[in-house]
Amino acid sequence: MRTIFDKETEGGMQNALHLVTWKLPDKQFVLELPEGFAEIDEEKKEENYPLSDRPEIILEDEQGEVQLTLQFFYKVMKTDETKGVTEQIHELMENTYVQYPSSQVYLDKNGEIPIGWFLMRMSDLKKEHIKAVFSIKRHMALLTLTYPEEESWKWRAIKDYIFISIKEESNGTGYE
Repeated sequence: MRTIFDKETEGGMQNALHLVTWKLPDKQFVLELPEGFAEIDEEKKEENYPLSDRPEIILEDEQGEVQLTLQFFYKVMKTDETKGVTEQIHELMENTYVQYPSSQVYLDKNGEIPIGWFLMRMSDLKKEHIKAVFSIKRHMALLTLTYPEEESWKWRAIKDYIFISIKEESNGTGYE
């Protein structure tokens, strides 16, 4: 467990926030998430993600205000294709959800794995939504993070910690 915010720090306004390691052995990677995230129950999955191709992992915080999803694809994607694939997804989202303005596509290279991402502002829902694309064992993964817009300063910072923490495990490919 690692603390990234601590109210005891001089000038601190944020309650303590601890990151815990999540291991996904079947996908052969690990990442750190804020403490208190858990998988949502089946009834809530059906209600919020009625599609048959819903993400494999759907997590939310204890208050049910922040959701994180992970979806894995068998589509081969090299790390140097990350930004281009993210730009394609960005274009698709802009054409599908024209009511939600989005940022440009960014490429985060601060961690072990390059991550392409963009932000969508969902003002009618009072939320922000980050889509992030990366390659795990040469296959595409999509992470989404949705949080209340009034906490955007906090979750944009946490996003950076999550991205830096994503690492491949060295045993096997996870796809074979």
